[in-house]
Amino acid sequence: MTFWDSIRQFIKKTDDNLVKFINFSESASKIIVASTTTILKEFSSMFADNNVLVFGDKQSGKTALILLMANNHPYEIIDNKKIINPTAMGVIIGKKYDLKVSEQDQGKKITIPKDVGGEFRFEWKRMIKEFNPEGIIYMLDGRKEKEDLLSSVKEIFDDVLSSEEGLDNLKALHIFVNFEDIWNPDSNMIIKTKKISQVSDGFIENFSTNQYYMKKFTKLDFKVSITQLYPEKKHWNESKKALKELGIALKNKANN
Repeated sequence: MTFWDSIRQFIKKTDDNLVKFINFSESASKIIVASTTTILKEFSSMFADNNVLVFGDKQSGKTALILLMANNHPYEIIDNKKIINPTAMGVIIGKKYDLKVSEQDQGKKITIPKDVGGEFRFEWKRMIKEFNPEGIIYMLDGRKEKEDLLSSVKEIFDDVLSSEEGLDNLKALHIFVNFEDIWNPDSNMIIKTKKISQVSDGFIENFSTNQYYMKKFTKLDFKVSITQLYPEKKHWNESKKALKELGIALKNKANN
């Protein structure tokens, strides 16, 4: 079964699994897929009728975030052990429809460039085109210093918002700055505010200096949130709050 066959099957019939891990090809990383019919009720109504894609750097928390939405904790339990299998991206499916992949493409094996490191980034725009997301979550590794963090913010434009197809329905793009448990273990509000400002300022600078983005995304809801998804924690309230804020934004945009 090809990657697109697996996605199509998941869309048409959600089975007892809360999430699915699907190989994009034999040599690439998996992606994690969830449906709004199987995630926790506190999120399902907010994300209903919306497709949300989760992008970000390698091992930035994409898998853990979707597992939190499905399991109420950011990990799987396998053989009594807490496991997080890294994935290249995440998909939250709130709309059931047939993908636009042609019959010719369905059976094709995808050729993976040798230098992508399993990040799947080279296929992000194709995923955007196929899923027409209403929402995008971009995970950032908050452990990065300012210069590297701003480089990652620029990649949101280079690898996501520059997509020529699939963004006409985009209502919200929220950036989740992860690993607060490491870069701000005492939850110092000054440190948190500074980190949010760095990311927000970097995004606004890239956005406001390009007329293409200003025209295309004039009504886009943008927000930077702080998250931590450390498996040994007992609560992940900051991450749940960030997800709910995205859900509220999607619902508000739909009602306007």
